[in-house]
Amino acid sequence: MVLAVLLVAPISVDCAGPLDFEGLRQFEDCASLERFLEDRILHPESGGGGGGFGGGEVVVGCASGSSFDESVSRGEGEGEGGRLFTTTNTQEVDVDEPDFVKNSGEHLFVLRKGHLFIVNAWPPTEAGIVSDTPIPGRPFSMFFDGETTAVVLSRLAFGDIVGSDGGTLVRLYDVTDRSAPALRREITVGADYVDARRVGNEVMLVTRSFVHSSVSLNHEPFHDDENRARLKQAGGLSGMVPRLTDFTLAGDGTQREVQGPALVCENTFAPERTTTSDLLLLHNFSIVDESRPIEGTAVVGAPGSVYASRQSVVIAGTEFFDGGYYTPGLSVTRLHKFGAFVDGGAPYIGSAALEGVIKDELSLDEDEASRTLRVVLTNNTAINGDSEANATALVVLEEGADRRLNEVARVDDIGKGEVVESVRFVGDTAYVVTFPDRGFFSFDEFGTPRIPFVDPLFVVDLTDPRAPRLRAELEVDGYSAYLHPLGDDHLLAVGVQADPETGAFLGLMVQVFDVADRDNPSLLHRFLFGDEDSGSESLVDRHAFTYFDATGILALPFLQRNRDGFITESATALFHVDVDTGIELLGRVDQGVMGDREDGDEFSRAEALACNPVRRNVMISDAVEGTYNYAISGLGISISKVDDEVGAPLEVRFPTAVCDFGSPL
Repeated sequence: MVLAVLLVAPISVDCAGPLDFEGLRQFEDCASLERFLEDRILHPESGGGGGGFGGGEVVVGCASGSSFDESVSRGEGEGEGGRLFTTTNTQEVDVDEPDFVKNSGEHLFVLRKGHLFIVNAWPPTEAGIVSDTPIPGRPFSMFFDGETTAVVLSRLAFGDIVGSDGGTLVRLYDVTDRSAPALRREITVGADYVDARRVGNEVMLVTRSFVHSSVSLNHEPFHDDENRARLKQAGGLSGMVPRLTDFTLAGDGTQREVQGPALVCENTFAPERTTTSDLLLLHNFSIVDESRPIEGTAVVGAPGSVYASRQSVVIAGTEFFDGGYYTPGLSVTRLHKFGAFVDGGAPYIGSAALEGVIKDELSLDEDEASRTLRVVLTNNTAINGDSEANATALVVLEEGADRRLNEVARVDDIGKGEVVESVRFVGDTAYVVTFPDRGFFSFDEFGTPRIPFVDPLFVVDLTDPRAPRLRAELEVDGYSAYLHPLGDDHLLAVGVQADPETGAFLGLMVQVFDVADRDNPSLLHRFLFGDEDSGSESLVDRHAFTYFDATGILALPFLQRNRDGFITESATALFHVDVDTGIELLGRVDQGVMGDREDGDEFSRAEALACNPVRRNVMISDAVEGTYNYAISGLGISISKVDDEVGAPLEVRFPTAVCDFGSPL
């Protein structure tokens, strides 16, 4: 095993702005917005600024707080009688993320094949389905406030519901009576789902719509006036922008329905130059006050990663520009920051553009004390695919005048010649994992490369938000796909093990890093499991990673294939993690027995496992019953007691084993 700590120069700060700031314009009225959108339809190739979020805006210059220690969610709740349970593994504390499984500590809420199942989970010996509610469209994710309200998100195709041309459906259910969920509100936005977040009783929904028209246009030169007349005759602005419908059903049976455009003209923004024809929509709504109007903000731009703190939402989208064979290409990540989770919509705060690419929303973080935004991105200006030109940096942005996000500091030379694999901000420290560029190698569906590599873990000190420091670099075999904080001094990681000489994929691994001394991080514990034909969804989705801090138990979905590629095991791997004693495999809960259906379905065991692998795990514990893990797949739920070993599972089977890859389970 390769293991080395490299000390790094204490200061690596540079303030540079390679692009010109342009910013966004705010439309004064609907007439000016309509004219702008007409131009997008008639001349989509014009604009000069490139697609995505505007053209050319970036921070420039260098401007002359402490971090918020609870910036990471523990993913746990507390119920009656001291009962503890896991909740959705989220990026930020108090910022809920949608998922297709939610846990109240007494009931499980599971979206499966177009239905919302509510399952009695506690006590485990009385587990069973208590209600089955069909959901229109393609329900795929949801929020749960922990008590009375479930917010179900569905994708709509044309005709899924009466009068719908497609888009996103949001349904709010009163689930006070778990056996009979009652529909309270239905919101339909004629735009495609991008992402959503919840803080308290406020939900921010992000969708996108492509500005287009079904009107037949004359594409000969000098026919703009004629084409504009045709667009106006076909409805003008109302035919170019999506619509929103808000239907509420009160407890006394009274109904209210509000319809109209999904945006407010005066609250819509666009760059002066752009070639994109996308509208990005942000809608803030209350889950307890149906009488409050839904207020939204719109931006002309393409969708990207969505990051949310308790007070802000940031959208980051990347444009790629091909420089040709002899000229370096250019990647530009454009960021737009909005206020969020307050009565009043999503006020626009500011924008920036940075050269480079971010991996995902975990590459973004807001320090709430200093109001600075930290971004990790890789700049690749390579000619002919020379990955040695890759350079990763951490950039600090600050809100400035004229709606600019000004660059105030940066740390360069993180993972020279490599790209970012994972990032985690914990308090006043950023941890960055890099490895060789994915673009040059083949991967399986779990994102597993087949090349020799080591995992450099970089430690960046953000104690002074305007003077970050690269403190150290630790190299170990393989790579960490996801980093999870264990208190302030340790990181828990799931990743891939590989032969450091040949690059042969050897299986999966769980690791614990000691980061108490930020100048000397070390690999404290490592546990290898699986083989070259195994995988886990936790490598690519943090919601599949379940760590129960109260008990030290880690649950990961586990999939095993044979040499022919057929699934032979769909299970949960359960570990006990202790920073002092190490990592212990408690056992695996195999759901293969559920493939042997007894209800007349014509599915073989292999087909059932292939269509319905274990996707999620939740845990519930109390002092009397102990700790139980619930392994959830499209076939059902396996319930196992977890002590020093894993007990034989109880089962709750979902009705009808079906193969539908378009559903979440």
